[in-house]
Amino acid sequence: MKKLAIFSALLGGVASCVTMPDAASTTRTQFAALLKSGDAVGALEAVRNSSASPSDLSPLVKDTTFLATYRTQASTVGCHASGDNVAPRMMLAQADALSRLGATSAEETGELRTSALERYRSCVAGNDIKASISDGLDLLSTQTTKLQNIAVLQNTVGQGRGSISSANAEALIRFVSESKFTSALDPMMRKAINSGAFSREALEGPLHARYATDTARALDNMTHEIFIAAGPKQKLLALDLGQKLSQDPAFRVVDSRSAAEAVISIEELGYSFHENQPVTQTVRYDKYQVDLVQAILSMPDYSTYQYEQTVSAAQLDYAYEVGVIVGGKKADQKIVRGKDEKRVSFCTSPRIVNVFGGTFAAGFTANADMSSRCGGQATAVSENDLREDIVEKLASEIEGMAPFASH
Repeated sequence: MKKLAIFSALLGGVASCVTMPDAASTTRTQFAALLKSGDAVGALEAVRNSSASPSDLSPLVKDTTFLATYRTQASTVGCHASGDNVAPRMMLAQADALSRLGATSAEETGELRTSALERYRSCVAGNDIKASISDGLDLLSTQTTKLQNIAVLQNTVGQGRGSISSANAEALIRFVSESKFTSALDPMMRKAINSGAFSREALEGPLHARYATDTARALDNMTHEIFIAAGPKQKLLALDLGQKLSQDPAFRVVDSRSAAEAVISIEELGYSFHENQPVTQTVRYDKYQVDLVQAILSMPDYSTYQYEQTVSAAQLDYAYEVGVIVGGKKADQKIVRGKDEKRVSFCTSPRIVNVFGGTFAAGFTANADMSSRCGGQATAVSENDLREDIVEKLASEIEGMAPFASH
């Protein structure tokens, strides 16, 4: 019994002295594990995303065995990669990372970049990737024909109403201006300006600098000045709806009926919110169930990883009558109804529990199962969470009503 007590005390002392690894040691461990499993591309991605200093990372990627394995695997990467929709974009970033860390010469970096560009060209030609401005100008330099340039523009402006940000609009302007087919693309840009694809920020910013007349006309023609009329109980909903619609370049919310081109009326027909009581349980993992690297670094033998999981859920049933009034006459009307449900699961008090005694905080996620359980914020589902869904639904329906749907 005395020996057991001493052994227990020693293990407890070890547990209390365990410290979380820094970014450099964590990256080295991840790099070694991925490389051992044969994933050199993934190993380099771990380095590229690390917050460790270049001096800590350089020795990893300068290893000749790693570089040889990486080059072989990089040459076989497909069109899409986990965590990065366009794999060639990741390969370009990795080539630049190797260069910054001093692992490759200018010539070798050029070869890796050329390989990524050729892969992108092949993926686009095979219809595995639809080239758009979000892919970046480096990759788009491979799209050299008139039809390819037109496709880039069409794919970009076809991504959704108000979806093109100011930054992407600026890149698109550069793409058009530097193209050999500017004379063909410029009229398409002018037409696209009126399509509603660009955000208001883009229309008033970089686009206005190059297409001043077109953007001024487009903003004037495509912007409906609207007033949202709602009863006293729906004033907050009307305010949130106005903020949401204002993000669409087709709408500008005004403060009075007299200044509005169209009045949107909102009448609540039904509203019911039901919240379930939160339920909390303790979740436990044995050491072998924890991700290998973290288990080795942070868990004594026979210890368990534990935390509290709280699950809450709520349901909101709603129905609204939405009308659009233009010139004193009802232009359109519809009933918008639905049922929204939301479940939130969050976790607290992650800890390592030593079987021989002693508990200390765990500063890492145990495994994929924990990630799936613990993704929510540490709060119960609120009525406001579900009201946001109502605002989204109402805004979407209004955008499709007359006289707005044609814009």
